[in-house]
Amino acid sequence: MSRYHSLAFFFAALVITSLACGTLPGAGPTSTPRVRSAEISELKNEVQARDQKDAQWQAATEGQTLVEGGSVKTGDESRARVDISDGTIMRLADNTEFQLTTLSPESTPPLTTTLSLVIGKLWVEVTQALGAGNFEIETPNGTATVRGSFMSAAYFPDNGHFIVSCLEGLCRLIGLSGKFTDLHAGEQSEIPGFGQDPTPPQPIDESELADWATEFPEARTFTATTTPGPRPTETPPSGGGSAGQTACDHPYFPLRPGATWTYVSAESSTTWTVTGVAGDQSNATAQLDVNVQSAAGSAQITYEWQCDSAGINSYQFGTLGISQSGQVANFTMDSHSGTFLPSADLLVPGYSWNNAYTILYDFTVEGNSFPVTLSRSDDYTVTGTEPVTVVGGQTFDGIQISGNGSSEMQFKIPGLTSGPTQMADQANLVLARGVGLVRWDSTSEGTTSVSELTSYQIP
Repeated sequence: MSRYHSLAFFFAALVITSLACGTLPGAGPTSTPRVRSAEISELKNEVQARDQKDAQWQAATEGQTLVEGGSVKTGDESRARVDISDGTIMRLADNTEFQLTTLSPESTPPLTTTLSLVIGKLWVEVTQALGAGNFEIETPNGTATVRGSFMSAAYFPDNGHFIVSCLEGLCRLIGLSGKFTDLHAGEQSEIPGFGQDPTPPQPIDESELADWATEFPEARTFTATTTPGPRPTETPPSGGGSAGQTACDHPYFPLRPGATWTYVSAESSTTWTVTGVAGDQSNATAQLDVNVQSAAGSAQITYEWQCDSAGINSYQFGTLGISQSGQVANFTMDSHSGTFLPSADLLVPGYSWNNAYTILYDFTVEGNSFPVTLSRSDDYTVTGTEPVTVVGGQTFDGIQISGNGSSEMQFKIPGLTSGPTQMADQANLVLARGVGLVRWDSTSEGTTSVSELTSYQIP
């Protein structure tokens, strides 16, 4: 149980890409078919590209070919254009990254193009040359499609906010549940957050229309004749929390009211539910209820987390009930130092931190009280930031963490006080941005336990 408590803070909100590969057909015996291609141009300030997901980023060059599986990203105040040989034009805003996951090779319809938008905003003009094919922009929280039209897509990985505008033609925004919203000329829709469905169509707002006019000169004919709707509530830039959330809404541990995670191991099934959050973006508290089901029975635990700009700093325990034994325990945090989960900007490879605490348990069984003292210390290090694929096949920004911990427990029963029982253990944890803890394994006394995420809901 002690290891369970030490790992509880890691259920933490993106967002890299899903990779699709293809091979170009060989030349025919008498002719070579035309092959579709993509080219990067109109580079402004910092623009980088790479040929495959695991390759190193390199400064892009004017006229550089972008291959299937390749990526482009822009820095601050940077821009870039990508042209596909079928006539499709894409323009990237600053701080934008996408991967060209599918580019069907043949130049004759139907043509298929798929982008994975990791972060930022882009605009696209897709010609009728697609035929019966399709052009898709995928994100970890939904997909946008366009056919013979002008479409923009903006994705914020910290909260899953996905905004799509259809300046001309026919577009569609599809949520993870499969529900979709069809958009016609002059309309837009959005998926407000992780796991939510697209909103009904509404007129393109004035900020979206202004972006079209400024960033995509090829669309001037349509921007001049489109009447905008009202400006929506502004979405904060990626890297911060989402509007209206609190300090407990950590990008890798989104403690929001109604958020749930279910994990399964060989020993048990566990569901965590955030039942309430109070506070603001500076200081907040969140209550978390944990329900454990196993062959030995069920247990219910309540936690209260304290959060501020430094991260998730500490928690208080509530009560524990175990169904088959009738056992009830009250928990009190006697002392605490360090941080449970530092702020997201610190979570880079090599960053280390300590978390130490002492908990006083008061177990009551059949009217008898048994005091227990648990002292725990954990040292954690970020070992990687590889993308993470979660249940359902979606891929998100991820972090990998290694931890080494030690526990000392002492208990009293009538007529007997035990000596301290000491234990050391090691853990590996994988977290997905905007989702939480995806997998962890812990090893102690030669025994390894593995728990994996099987379902989740982030409002």
